[in-house]
Amino acid sequence: MFINCTANKLTPKQLASVQELASDVLELSEIQKDLYEELLNCPTELDEINDLLQEFSSFLLEWQDKREGKELYLHFPIGSPYFMALFFCQFPKDTRIIFLFSHSIEKSVEEIQTDGSIVIKTVLEFQKFLEL
Repeated sequence: MFINCTANKLTPKQLASVQELASDVLELSEIQKDLYEELLNCPTELDEINDLLQEFSSFLLEWQDKREGKELYLHFPIGSPYFMALFFCQFPKDTRIIFLFSHSIEKSVEEIQTDGSIVIKTVLEFQKFLEL
């Protein structure tokens, strides 16, 4: 099972890569909307961050238990950088949860406008998932 925890929907290229890992692909925003919203709007107070950390960790460990020994893939990041640092320092290491991050490269794309001018846009092109 794969749960996308990021603020972005998976691109077709990401989805194709995910389907090599897991047949079930879920969005955290759909299965745990309130928790997802809290993570997107991560608090700034340490007590609130720790409460959110406990809530998110409990949620993930419950989902892992439902998997009955099978891998659970989670696509990150979510929350503030500080939250993520605390999460990875404190989350138990002896789980069957695999944390994935998208690795992309920047590409410049030139678009010719109707007036003949050129607009250069930078796009991110997904390459692969990196496992933590």
